[in-house]
Amino acid sequence: MTMTKKTGEATDAERATADASAGALVRAVRRVALSALVGVAFACPFAAAFGSTLRATSSGGTVPLLDTTPWLASVQAPKSPFFTRESDAEGVSFRFKNSGRYVAKGGEVVVSESADGDMWLDGMVHATYIDRAGVATSGWLVRSHLQPVRTPTRAPGWDGRWRSSEGARRLIVHGDRVSYSFMGGGAQARVEMLLRMRPVSDVEATLSRAQASGGVCDLGVRRLDDYLVVTARDCFIHGVNPEAILRRQR
Repeated sequence: MTMTKKTGEATDAERATADASAGALVRAVRRVALSALVGVAFACPFAAAFGSTLRATSSGGTVPLLDTTPWLASVQAPKSPFFTRESDAEGVSFRFKNSGRYVAKGGEVVVSESADGDMWLDGMVHATYIDRAGVATSGWLVRSHLQPVRTPTRAPGWDGRWRSSEGARRLIVHGDRVSYSFMGGGAQARVEMLLRMRPVSDVEATLSRAQASGGVCDLGVRRLDDYLVVTARDCFIHGVNPEAILRRQR
């Protein structure tokens, strides 16, 4: 759906883009400094003193520098447009471009790392929204448009159907039995996995299956309200990536 970019949206994006360009050098220096601090931390008996530095926050003061744990957020603006990040020909700088897609006020998104491993870039954060039909949209949102959901309401139990249009993913939970399927690559047009669930807490669990080689494939799952974040703890499947964000279908 193509939308006309309003002045407020343009201002936010342009400000974020300007901040991102201006902050490129700062981030580079920060990485060098961080590497030095980590080296010192391992060598120095006073490593604990560096804890606060390693947990330094971004300019917004709410996104930890090193914490890439996905978190749930609610849109507070009337609507928050998704932006794409476009690099220049040399790959030295980039700008944010309005994709024409947006999340309305009250919509919940999962803030997580992008495919490039970035979670936040100054005034922007990478997020995913999945509607009730399972259609997923990912991109960059203006950080000030979002409010973290501190105590998400959670439906009891894991049972149900979770899906995402990204990779045509389907995950079905029935008791401790789990069926997880998604698009594959190469000779595997589609991957079908049958797993066993071992809950760790009300919001975290491990999905395991025996490998043909005699090993074990472990996936971690974490619930964020109606969202499910799947991570590959100890699982390698040639040519495919089991990691994903899905949403419970009601």
